[in-house]
Amino acid sequence: MLPMTEQGPQAPPEARDIWRSEPMSMVSLFLERAVAHDIVAEVGGFGKLHFVDSNSSKPAFAREFTEEVAHCADIETTLNTLRDQIHSSNIEIPRQVLPSEAELRLEDIEARLADFNHDVAQLDGAIETLRRNRNELHELRHVLSIGGQFFSEFSEDDIEHVAGDKEGDQNLLDAEMGGYTASHDYQNRSATSDAEGYLKVGFVAGVVARAHTEALVRIVFRSTRGNCYTRTAEIPEPVMDPITGDDVEKDVFIVFYSGARSERRVAKVCESLGASIYVVPDKAAARDHLRDQLISRLQSIDAVLAGNVERRDELLRRYAVFMDAWANTVRREKLVFHTLNLFSMDSSTRCMVARAWVPTALLDELHVRLRRADEVAGAQVLSIIESVPQEDITHVAKIRDIPKAQRKPPTYFRTNKYIDCYQGSVDAYGACTYGEVNPGWGYLFTFPFLFSIMYGDVGHGSIMLVVAILMCLNEKKLQATPGGMNDVRIT
Repeated sequence: MLPMTEQGPQAPPEARDIWRSEPMSMVSLFLERAVAHDIVAEVGGFGKLHFVDSNSSKPAFAREFTEEVAHCADIETTLNTLRDQIHSSNIEIPRQVLPSEAELRLEDIEARLADFNHDVAQLDGAIETLRRNRNELHELRHVLSIGGQFFSEFSEDDIEHVAGDKEGDQNLLDAEMGGYTASHDYQNRSATSDAEGYLKVGFVAGVVARAHTEALVRIVFRSTRGNCYTRTAEIPEPVMDPITGDDVEKDVFIVFYSGARSERRVAKVCESLGASIYVVPDKAAARDHLRDQLISRLQSIDAVLAGNVERRDELLRRYAVFMDAWANTVRREKLVFHTLNLFSMDSSTRCMVARAWVPTALLDELHVRLRRADEVAGAQVLSIIESVPQEDITHVAKIRDIPKAQRKPPTYFRTNKYIDCYQGSVDAYGACTYGEVNPGWGYLFTFPFLFSIMYGDVGHGSIMLVVAILMCLNEKKLQATPGGMNDVRIT
């Protein structure tokens, strides 16, 4: 039964807590400047203080601890980059927080991150170089394999690199007719040819993205005025680009030309289209020897690359254990400095002054926690708590550093582990005004009722009952397990 009074039955305090928000009081905290950070970090575990911005007239960049907040943000960015690297390597980050790592200070985390970045940068540079070399060798292997078919159409004596001092150009189609045409005879021009009248040609071989193959053929033909002969063939599988590192469909190309002028033009066109040019021997025996060397070099590079990747993954696994602990520490430090930016500085006493709302029923507990924080921080001067009278809060002239919007008390409901989930669902849509009736009270009854309608049949009801009983029996075990009931409730 409810306790009886002269006014009738009264609900217990727990029921009144959820019915309306608790009375709030504003307090002023006077903290020693040297240990203000440690005191705020210790009192922050109280979780019932709502600090008021006493520096509302100052912009964000002009506040005292803005640089520290930005520094914490930079460390968070580094941690996020590290987290992305760990995920990209398919390494799982443990959910537990190591007690020893949770006590690390910001300077220790920053120093260890600097060592990590140095080690990973060295390994990444070596891995990137090895991958680029391996990809280039793979492309050269395709050039030798597919290009051998092109070379078979010409005799070895007809293919050579044209020297740089040869400026003569002759149409290769004319060369197929013995190096003589009426137009060339009319213009009194002769091409570079041997004693039998056959043109000596040079060639450029390489690999180009398939999307640029057609453009390469057309531009080379037009830039050399037809003094070239281009052959292309598709590479069966995608090839990793040595520059971008992406898998790209590519083609092998060989451009046969005559004259150094055509050689320079072909080289410029290939460079503009991002083609990779490789030096290929014009003798079949030399190409076979180079192909054998490629196989040996690829095996060596693959072995070294696998070792570097394994060392990098081992380094990432070693640091993955600390990720959650470091992230929590940096986040806590960032919140502490952000809170310190809300404090004002008393120039006469060289102490920091903070104003905050706290539930009236928890004032005594706040005093106890503040004394404990002074001891932990080693404060030479004890912190002082003063209650701000209600008339001073509403009187703008007496307290000028509090914005008008923050003079109204915030809403606070005392909840327990059963009520908290329902109150969180209500707060997701908006918080009640201070002193207003809490709609979460009715939610305690309406939500289970609607849930029973959805799963009201015997089959679903029995399953839900069994699951609920198991969760109640294993409540503590599930809460202590990473990814358990607590994480589900938060999400």
